[in-house]
Amino acid sequence: MTEKIREAQGPEFTWIMAVESSCDETAVAILKDGKTLAANVVASQIPVHQAFGGVVPEIASRQHMEVINRLVEEALKEAGIGLGDLEGIVVAKGPGLVGALLVGVSTAKALAYSLDIPLLGVNHMEGHIYANWLSHGDIQFPLLGLIVSGGHTALMLLEGHGSYRLLGQTRDDAAGEAYDKVARAMGLGYPGGPLIDGLALDWQARRQAETEAAEREAAVLAGEPAGGRSLPAEGDAAGKSRISERQVYQLPRAYLEPGSWDFSFSGLKTAVLNILNQAKMQDRQVDRAALAAAFQDSVTGVLTDKTLAAAKALGCRQVLLAGGVAANRGLRQRMGRACAAAGLTLYYPEPHFCTDNAAMVAAAGYYRLRAGQRDGLTLNAFPSLGMEDM
Repeated sequence: MTEKIREAQGPEFTWIMAVESSCDETAVAILKDGKTLAANVVASQIPVHQAFGGVVPEIASRQHMEVINRLVEEALKEAGIGLGDLEGIVVAKGPGLVGALLVGVSTAKALAYSLDIPLLGVNHMEGHIYANWLSHGDIQFPLLGLIVSGGHTALMLLEGHGSYRLLGQTRDDAAGEAYDKVARAMGLGYPGGPLIDGLALDWQARRQAETEAAEREAAVLAGEPAGGRSLPAEGDAAGKSRISERQVYQLPRAYLEPGSWDFSFSGLKTAVLNILNQAKMQDRQVDRAALAAAFQDSVTGVLTDKTLAAAKALGCRQVLLAGGVAANRGLRQRMGRACAAAGLTLYYPEPHFCTDNAAMVAAAGYYRLRAGQRDGLTLNAFPSLGMEDM
């Protein structure tokens, strides 16, 4: 249980600068009045790390050092203000790569000291939650939050600003980590999440088109009007049977013991690796699109089923998606259908707020600064900061 931010709010903060450098994006943002994003500058390192199939920590740290000062200047210019206008500095203090985090923390501390203004370190994952406030404005509590990223997968009950209850989290691989590992094993490249998502959705669209064409043909042969038949609903038993027949690969779903809100994706990843290894030993080709679709179906199925079950058990009528995997189109679509069927409101950020950025860090820090929370110049980086440490 985290400590709730007290309701009594302090003075307004007109201009807040936030810094983010937890992994492979260097970012600086400026938030006005807690609501208006005046600047949001991001320098991505993806092209640098693609040759290595993943993020190289030492290279990431050096890249942050090369661009951070320039991004501060660009953000100020974009916002149309000077350093002297800033009233607070917020920085992601963890989790992340320790060297990368230290670049952002050191920059934030130097700015706060030189300007003699408040400094605050926030949990990077709390920033992902508050990305939704940037996209949807003033969201009301309580909410059931599914936070899904490359390093974390967790269900949390969000009861107020700064008041979160951790319900369950992954016991092994995070969902985003599983995406990257499977993509690498399939030879798709980095980052793996968007590549698998794209392959899976393309495969599903092709199979649906083929099925609809076959059903129209069957209807004509049976004397029924063309277009008179449609695909079954997702929850329909006969529909599930036909869908399973169309799938080339069957992959496991780990729901763990009854009543658990934890996750596990290691077994699913291993199942994909076994399929790839068996195909290699037998000199067979793997239908990568079909395998990507089966993998995504298993991941999004578990995430959606557990989220809806938790919402029902807790009587929560609002669901919030957050984290890098919240940009996954397959997850958005599946969760959207499930929430609509259950009469739940679903929130998720715009795609550019799902990836690492400083705007989300500013949004999270705004409420804490107004509540009087501060960090001194002894603020450090915390690479292993947990979901319970918000």
